[in-house]
Amino acid sequence: MSVCGTPWRIAEIRNVWPKIAKRIPGPPAVATDILLSCVVGEALCLESPDGVLILTLTPDERGLELALFVLLAVGYLPGAYQRRDPDLDIIAADLGASSIVMCPRRRGWARLLGPHWIRQGDAFIREVQHGGQAIRAEADSRAARAG
Repeated sequence: MSVCGTPWRIAEIRNVWPKIAKRIPGPPAVATDILLSCVVGEALCLESPDGVLILTLTPDERGLELALFVLLAVGYLPGAYQRRDPDLDIIAADLGASSIVMCPRRRGWARLLGPHWIRQGDAFIREVQHGGQAIRAEADSRAARAG
């Protein structure tokens, strides 16, 4: 069953972990923390043909609204982020989050994320685009034109 009409499906972390464990940047303790967050039910592991997302829903920095926090994003194929970025809006909006937060450990993310992401310290934050389905349709249309 897909999540919020996107290609993402809820995945068991123990099934996904062998595919992604060696691709997690940072010290081993970071990977262990992410794994444990899923095991104890604090984070949700999603998988699509493009990769894996590990997400959690937390209060925003003011404590007034919810933020979808991306603990980990691992692409299986080149261009995965560009194809799946609109899905974050769809999922976040469906969960009632007003923002999306990502703290990437690889510098390359800064080039991928686009102008709608605002850097705050080590974090990148953006508002949820509540027209997520429209965003998805536009992204699919661009991908089809690109071939």
